[in-house]
Amino acid sequence: MTLLGLISMTIVKKTDKTNELRKRLLVILTIIILYLIGSMVPLLGVEPDPDQENVFNAQRIVTTMLNGASKERSFFALGIMPYINAMILVQCFVIFRSAEAKARISQQRIQRATGVLTFIFGLFYALNKTWAFEYTIPYVPQFVARFIVIGEMLLGIVVMFGMLEFNKDHGVGETMPLIVVNIISGLRQTIGDINLLEYKKLLILCAFVIFATLLLENLFARIPVLRVSINNVHAEKNYIAYKHNIIGMMPVMFATAVFMLPQLILKLLLYINPDNETLRNLTVQMDLTHPMGVVIFLFIIDFLAISLAFLMLNPWDMANNLKKSGDCLVGVPAGKKTARYLARYILGFAILSGLFQSGCMGISLMMSLNGVVPSQVALLPMNTMMLVGFASSIFFELRSYYRFDGYRFFL
Repeated sequence: MTLLGLISMTIVKKTDKTNELRKRLLVILTIIILYLIGSMVPLLGVEPDPDQENVFNAQRIVTTMLNGASKERSFFALGIMPYINAMILVQCFVIFRSAEAKARISQQRIQRATGVLTFIFGLFYALNKTWAFEYTIPYVPQFVARFIVIGEMLLGIVVMFGMLEFNKDHGVGETMPLIVVNIISGLRQTIGDINLLEYKKLLILCAFVIFATLLLENLFARIPVLRVSINNVHAEKNYIAYKHNIIGMMPVMFATAVFMLPQLILKLLLYINPDNETLRNLTVQMDLTHPMGVVIFLFIIDFLAISLAFLMLNPWDMANNLKKSGDCLVGVPAGKKTARYLARYILGFAILSGLFQSGCMGISLMMSLNGVVPSQVALLPMNTMMLVGFASSIFFELRSYYRFDGYRFFL
């Protein structure tokens, strides 16, 4: 059994007789501590690059969200990016299956598939990242030293996968707490020497982002449902609730991971064909310090906001489930009309959420491209949005465990 498993099982056993909230808080606290320790362990045999570690711009800040600030040559150099990409693929595969096929897919199979894909993505990222490293292992050929470092990175991915999966079952927030740690760490390094009071437009945008994010996270549309199984005064209180920020910060989080894939592919193609000027220009333009990269990044956010909303809140499955149980929306015929009615709600809120997220980021990034604000603070509104959104989601999750503990006496 791994050290992580021993520590986690000790926490779970010692808190079984207390309450669910305390147990989950201890689990996530332990995972954060292990993550911070692993992020300070340097990769064996890799020459440090202090100049690169101290370069901060909009592109580096995006990388920081998933990999961590100044951790690119540490045990957790790959961060949670391979895990998030694997999650996207597995969820898409499951969602596009038929209802009968979904019923035959167990959580163990989903976990195994996510683990395999995480390892594959980790290998791809490790191969790409290690091209730029200089190795210091004595009496060892460079290609052997590179494979040793790739092995270290993959071991870090295996440990990271174990921590995230354990947190999913026994902790709080899945990947969100580690992203919050990365964002706070990155903010501490990027804005430490900058007087933000000089950039009043950026601060006004951040204030608007905080207010709007809290509003969208806490406003719900309630669609009344007529349930045939409830024939009392409580029947009128049944409804389907859709949050205005319909799937939270997932479009931004996933867009960050998706945006890095074409970057790495272009770098790999350029390494294979270094004399190709077209590839060289595309590689340079494909980041958040150039207009082309900004436009592509914002498009990915809008696309994911709509597609993920329909994939995760499938209106056709919802309509079929209501029809099978004999329930229906008040004033809406069952079947296809119910599906179209729900789809309009989902589409409207997905467009609202996507335009809000991409719009706020687009304004700050354009301010950076035009020289209004420094590049290292261009994504401050995005970081603020994600911190507020994640904090809201974690708060609601903690509150549900707190209420669960309040009813423990009756269980």
